[in-house]
Amino acid sequence: RSLATRFPYFDIETSGVRLLGTELWQHESILGEPSLKGGWFAAPPPGTWARFEEIYRANFNSRPPRGAVLAYDAVSLAGVLVNKGMIGTLYSEESDWLNSMEGFTGIQGLFRCIETGVAERALAIYQVSEDSIDVIDLPKLNVRGSGM
Repeated sequence: RSLATRFPYFDIETSGVRLLGTELWQHESILGEPSLKGGWFAAPPPGTWARFEEIYRANFNSRPPRGAVLAYDAVSLAGVLVNKGMIGTLYSEESDWLNSMEGFTGIQGLFRCIETGVAERALAIYQVSEDSIDVIDLPKLNVRGSGM
Protein backbone atom coordinates (compact mmCIF):
# COMPACT_ATOMS: atom_id res chain seq x y z
CA ARG A 1 0.00 0.00 0.00
CA SER A 2 2.77 2.44 0.84
CA LEU A 3 4.23 2.10 -2.66
CA ALA A 4 0.92 2.23 -4.49
CA THR A 5 -0.03 5.57 -2.94
CA ARG A 6 3.13 7.09 -4.47
CA PHE A 7 2.41 5.93 -8.03
CA PRO A 8 0.39 9.03 -9.00
CA TYR A 9 3.03 11.35 -7.52
CA PHE A 10 5.72 9.78 -9.72
CA ASP A 11 3.39 9.61 -12.76
CA ILE A 12 3.45 5.80 -12.79
CA GLU A 13 0.52 4.60 -14.86
CA THR A 14 -1.15 1.45 -13.48
CA SER A 15 -4.37 1.36 -15.50
CA GLY A 16 -3.10 -1.59 -17.56
CA VAL A 17 -1.65 -3.42 -14.56
CA ARG A 18 -3.35 -5.49 -11.87
CA LEU A 19 -1.69 -4.87 -8.53
CA LEU A 20 -1.19 -7.91 -6.32
CA GLY A 21 -1.05 -7.65 -2.56
CA THR A 22 -0.82 -9.76 0.55
CA GLU A 23 -3.13 -10.62 3.42
CA LEU A 24 -2.19 -7.26 4.94
CA TRP A 25 -4.57 -5.65 2.44
CA GLN A 26 -7.48 -7.32 4.23
CA HIS A 27 -8.24 -4.20 6.21
CA GLU A 28 -10.85 -1.48 5.72
CA SER A 29 -8.12 1.18 5.77
CA ILE A 30 -7.31 0.41 2.12
CA LEU A 31 -10.83 1.20 0.94
CA GLY A 32 -10.98 4.42 -0.98
CA GLU A 33 -7.31 4.19 -1.98
CA PRO A 34 -7.61 4.81 -5.74
CA SER A 35 -4.25 3.26 -6.59
CA LEU A 36 -5.35 -0.11 -5.13
CA LYS A 37 -8.78 -0.25 -6.79
CA GLY A 38 -9.03 -3.48 -8.79
CA GLY A 39 -6.05 -5.04 -7.00
CA TRP A 40 -6.10 -8.66 -5.92
CA PHE A 41 -4.72 -10.33 -2.83
CA ALA A 42 -4.80 -13.77 -1.23
CA ALA A 43 -5.97 -14.24 2.36
CA PRO A 44 -7.77 -16.79 4.52
CA PRO A 45 -11.45 -17.40 3.76
CA PRO A 46 -13.97 -14.84 5.08
CA GLY A 47 -14.96 -15.05 8.72
CA THR A 48 -12.14 -17.28 9.96
CA TRP A 49 -10.24 -14.54 11.82
CA ALA A 50 -13.45 -13.03 13.23
CA ARG A 51 -14.50 -16.34 14.81
CA PHE A 52 -11.06 -16.87 16.33
CA GLU A 53 -10.93 -13.28 17.61
CA GLU A 54 -14.31 -13.69 19.30
CA ILE A 55 -13.23 -16.85 21.15
CA TYR A 56 -9.83 -15.38 22.05
CA ARG A 57 -11.41 -12.15 23.36
CA ALA A 58 -13.88 -14.12 25.50
CA ASN A 59 -11.02 -16.07 27.08
CA PHE A 60 -8.31 -13.42 27.39
CA ASN A 61 -10.24 -10.11 27.32
CA SER A 62 -8.01 -8.71 24.56
CA ARG A 63 -7.49 -8.89 20.80
CA PRO A 64 -5.29 -11.78 19.67
CA PRO A 65 -1.94 -11.03 18.08
CA ARG A 66 -1.75 -12.18 14.45
CA GLY A 67 0.75 -14.91 15.36
CA ALA A 68 -1.72 -16.48 17.80
CA VAL A 69 -3.44 -18.22 14.89
CA LEU A 70 -0.26 -20.02 13.84
CA ALA A 71 0.42 -21.04 17.43
CA TYR A 72 -3.12 -22.36 17.82
CA ASP A 73 -2.87 -24.35 14.58
CA ALA A 74 0.53 -25.79 15.61
CA VAL A 75 -0.81 -26.95 18.99
CA SER A 76 -3.93 -28.37 17.32
CA LEU A 77 -1.77 -30.25 14.83
CA ALA A 78 0.30 -31.65 17.73
CA GLY A 79 -3.00 -32.79 19.28
CA VAL A 80 -3.87 -34.65 16.10
CA LEU A 81 -0.47 -36.37 16.18
CA VAL A 82 -1.08 -37.44 19.79
CA ASN A 83 -4.58 -38.73 18.98
CA LYS A 84 -3.25 -40.73 16.03
CA GLY A 85 -0.50 -42.23 18.19
CA MET A 86 2.23 -40.53 16.20
CA ILE A 87 4.09 -38.89 19.09
CA GLY A 88 6.92 -41.03 20.43
CA THR A 89 7.48 -42.91 17.19
CA LEU A 90 10.28 -42.50 14.69
CA TYR A 91 10.58 -39.04 13.16
CA SER A 92 10.38 -40.40 9.62
CA GLU A 93 6.98 -41.91 10.37
CA GLU A 94 5.67 -38.58 11.67
CA SER A 95 7.18 -36.79 8.71
CA ASP A 96 5.57 -39.22 6.26
CA TRP A 97 2.19 -38.73 7.88
CA LEU A 98 2.50 -34.93 7.93
CA ASN A 99 3.39 -34.96 4.26
CA SER A 100 0.37 -37.07 3.38
CA MET A 101 -2.31 -35.41 1.34
CA GLU A 102 -4.91 -35.45 4.13
CA GLY A 103 -4.58 -31.85 5.22
CA PHE A 104 -5.94 -30.11 8.29
CA THR A 105 -8.60 -27.57 9.06
CA GLY A 106 -6.91 -24.75 10.93
CA ILE A 107 -8.22 -21.48 12.30
CA GLN A 108 -7.59 -19.68 9.00
CA GLY A 109 -8.79 -22.45 6.75
CA LEU A 110 -7.34 -25.58 5.24
CA PHE A 111 -3.63 -26.35 5.13
CA ARG A 112 -1.34 -29.28 4.47
CA CYS A 113 2.35 -30.03 4.59
CA ILE A 114 4.09 -31.04 1.39
CA GLU A 115 7.31 -33.00 0.90
CA THR A 116 9.46 -29.88 0.48
CA GLY A 117 8.60 -28.86 4.05
CA VAL A 118 6.32 -26.03 2.94
CA ALA A 119 2.84 -25.56 4.36
CA GLU A 120 0.31 -25.19 1.57
CA ARG A 121 -2.73 -23.10 2.52
CA ALA A 122 -6.12 -22.79 0.89
CA LEU A 123 -6.60 -19.06 0.50
CA ALA A 124 -9.40 -17.03 -1.00
CA ILE A 125 -8.71 -14.39 -3.66
CA TYR A 126 -10.08 -10.93 -2.90
CA GLN A 127 -10.49 -7.83 -5.05
CA VAL A 128 -10.36 -4.27 -3.76
CA SER A 129 -13.12 -1.99 -4.99
CA GLU A 130 -13.85 1.59 -4.09
CA ASP A 131 -15.99 0.76 -1.07
CA SER A 132 -15.53 -2.95 -0.37
CA ILE A 133 -13.22 -5.92 -0.42
CA ASP A 134 -14.91 -8.75 -2.29
CA VAL A 135 -14.16 -12.47 -2.52
CA ILE A 136 -13.72 -13.33 -6.19
CA ASP A 137 -12.49 -16.91 -5.79
CA LEU A 138 -12.88 -19.32 -2.89
CA PRO A 139 -10.10 -21.67 -1.70
CA LYS A 140 -9.35 -24.69 -3.90
CA LEU A 141 -7.36 -26.98 -1.58
CA ASN A 142 -9.26 -30.22 -1.02
CA VAL A 143 -8.81 -32.12 2.22
CA ARG A 144 -8.94 -35.89 2.16
CA GLY A 145 -9.46 -37.60 5.49
CA SER A 146 -10.64 -36.19 8.77
CA GLY A 147 -8.12 -33.40 9.32
CA MET A 148 -8.49 -31.52 12.57
